[in-house]
Amino acid sequence: MSDVGLMILSKKVEISDNVRPICLWNDDSDSNLARVAGTKAMAVGFGLADNYTLPDELQEVRLPILAHKECYLSKKRFFGKYLLPGDNFCAGYTNGTTTCNGDSGGSLSIEKDGRWFIRGIVSSGMSKKVMFEGEERLLCHPNQYSLFADVAGYVDWIVENTPEISFRN
Repeated sequence: MSDVGLMILSKKVEISDNVRPICLWNDDSDSNLARVAGTKAMAVGFGLADNYTLPDELQEVRLPILAHKECYLSKKRFFGKYLLPGDNFCAGYTNGTTTCNGDSGGSLSIEKDGRWFIRGIVSSGMSKKVMFEGEERLLCHPNQYSLFADVAGYVDWIVENTPEISFRN
């Protein structure tokens, strides 16, 4: 599935109140999803919000990471096709709290000892037909879990393809 890209910028990014770095997932002992299942992680983005409205401000939500089995059993037909253990995982709730269209590429991060680590990248989820801006479209299903690319499975590739990376604690 590979929903991971890497950009190497030619200029330094100015760190500010609105732009902050995040640590790359680097805990080999926690690379197994079972060790972080149940952990609430923070997703952020400018994707569609309640009632498919466009937010003016960055949105954030805490979503529990699910074990592969729990995710698969929630919707076997969908997750049996798109859930690829080792490549991705799911997180969220089935109560209307989820990521949505426009959030793709955003982070799903876990706080450990006061530092934030990226564990997932917003990828996709189930969709449903809704009226949006006067036409019928397929948009995120707010009562289903979302899929996230598992950064732990890409750490070696990221390190191999990033010059001068400061990696281990």
